[in-house]
Amino acid sequence: MLPAMALVVWIVSAAALPCAAEGYEDVTVEEAHEMWVGGVFVLDVRTTAEVAQGHIPGAYHIDVNELPERLDEITEHQDEDILVYCLRGGRSAQASGTLADNAFTGVHNMLGGIEAWIAAGYEVTASVAGYDEVSVEDAYHMYQDGIGVVDIRATLDYWLGHIPGARLVRSFELADRLEELADWKDEDILVYCASASCGYGAVACQLLVDNGFAKVHLLTDGYEGWVTAGYEVEHWGWPGLPLACTPGTLSGPRGAGPSGDVLVLVMGLTALLGAGRVADRKRLRA
Repeated sequence: MLPAMALVVWIVSAAALPCAAEGYEDVTVEEAHEMWVGGVFVLDVRTTAEVAQGHIPGAYHIDVNELPERLDEITEHQDEDILVYCLRGGRSAQASGTLADNAFTGVHNMLGGIEAWIAAGYEVTASVAGYDEVSVEDAYHMYQDGIGVVDIRATLDYWLGHIPGARLVRSFELADRLEELADWKDEDILVYCASASCGYGAVACQLLVDNGFAKVHLLTDGYEGWVTAGYEVEHWGWPGLPLACTPGTLSGPRGAGPSGDVLVLVMGLTALLGAGRVADRKRLRA
């Protein structure tokens, strides 16, 4: 009799821990929130349209159907805690299993999905316009993961300093140069302007969304916020000037001085006379 009872207890215990056998752990929304506050890497496995309607701030997005082919994007978190969520918990369980099967060791599936998160009154970021607004910290994480970056400022602003690897497409040229970004149409794109007060970033993001770009992110604090945070920059060897953010023109120091176009011409001539092009990557913070 005792062996039979022990067998029953073992079966019940095994049934109560299905996720341990799958290599990941189910967590409640309260536990998930504590992990989020502590800075855990968060993975949203819903569709792009669902993410645009609202998501956990800072979450990295990979559709569950694309996850097996995109695991390389998150391999740096392979030995870290990862919080996975979807709408109600079904797709996140599938994604958690995929991660566990590919040697991700700290996978946590959030029960109830974002619906439970919202019901608990926790913070969400909505993207009603079809693009996300991201903090400089989230933008830096995206940059480290290899996201495509678009700088929409003036040419001189770009020469004086930009996010390393950023592609310059001035805001007033964007509509005519969309084909240059076609390879990024289904990829994540980070767009930035000069600062938080520059409204052209939002206009550029909306233009991209309206033309079928699916994963557009706006750096809300712009290049100014990036520099203030101490992240690495790249420039062409010229000292910084306080440039205005203006559409279609380049402006020199605020309030006076030659036009930006003249400054660019002078800079180009100087380079030809021997100053040369200097690409100086400065790591301001590791």
